[in-house]
Amino acid sequence: MVGDSKFGGGSVIISQIVNSQKSLGYDVSVLTTDSEFISHLHSNGIKTLEVDCIWRSYNLFKDLIGVYRLHSFLKKNNFDVVHTHTTKAGFIGRLAAKLSNSKNIFHTVHGFPFSEDSSYIKVKVFSFLEFFLAKFTDKLIFVSDYHKVWARDLGISSDESKTISIRNGVDCPAINIDNVNKLVDEFGADLKIVFVGRIVKEKGVFELLTAFDALVKEFSNLKLFIVGTGPDFDLLQVKANKLPGVHFTGFVTNPADYLQFSDVFVLPSYREGLSISALEAQSVGTASVLSDVGGNIEISSEGESALIFRLHDIDDLVLKLRMLLSSESKRKSLSDSSIINFKNNFTNEKMINGYRKLYENIF
Repeated sequence: MVGDSKFGGGSVIISQIVNSQKSLGYDVSVLTTDSEFISHLHSNGIKTLEVDCIWRSYNLFKDLIGVYRLHSFLKKNNFDVVHTHTTKAGFIGRLAAKLSNSKNIFHTVHGFPFSEDSSYIKVKVFSFLEFFLAKFTDKLIFVSDYHKVWARDLGISSDESKTISIRNGVDCPAINIDNVNKLVDEFGADLKIVFVGRIVKEKGVFELLTAFDALVKEFSNLKLFIVGTGPDFDLLQVKANKLPGVHFTGFVTNPADYLQFSDVFVLPSYREGLSISALEAQSVGTASVLSDVGGNIEISSEGESALIFRLHDIDDLVLKLRMLLSSESKRKSLSDSSIINFKNNFTNEKMINGYRKLYENIF
């Protein structure tokens, strides 16, 4: 159960879990209203449910209607497990599942709707909601050890029998060598930074432009590739108009080509669960610079397989990017470490095995 969350990293993880369970003979359906995700699921033979009940924005009256609609649907259908993903689907879905006496209620925490530097009130309000819902959640699954510990510290759930960490994992993405060669032919041997993700302020993309503006004065042929789309895409383009070397790709079907082609991957997000784009960068050995939030620290192996900078500290971001741009040997060292780290901790196989064991315990 996802709701209207847009197709992105979380959708990739859900698709992998669903495909795995389907291959084992389970009858699996996904509740989502995002057209791109629906098309993706249908292309893989996955059934979707058409229940308009979960919306991204918060509106108490409308959300209560959503709970009622979903409760009515669940009462009419006998699901052995209701498994919610994303914050909003977790709120509506778990409440509706409890009211309909669903047998097993699972929720995967892909990250909280607040960050380490959110206001005290915001953290307290959402922590209380998560605490309340955790009371009737049979299993709370965290995509990183970091978030499991944080949830315990926030008082969301102290029952170790109900909480488990199953780290996000991905397959090493296929690289289209022809596409990579075309990029090399077009941009030559210039140093290249790449960002892959949703183009929205919370991903730190505006700070990234400021950092790039400082670096391009030192590295005259430096290029920045911004891969993806999002609500702040047009505004970011306007901000980048006067900066040389910034390239917007829009949506691409295989962002791994840009990861392979680039020298440095950067993710300056304000909050993260366990980033799919960062994992893919690790899998292909692209040296990375990540903000010190959420699962980014876990991915970095305490700085051994990625450099970490202080959130919102543009000077520190510039410093860490400069360290990599000015040293091919440092990039190579991080590249080698990141590939080993990925294979040991973040493969799709490891993640799928975790979810299979989870489901095997109830069937």
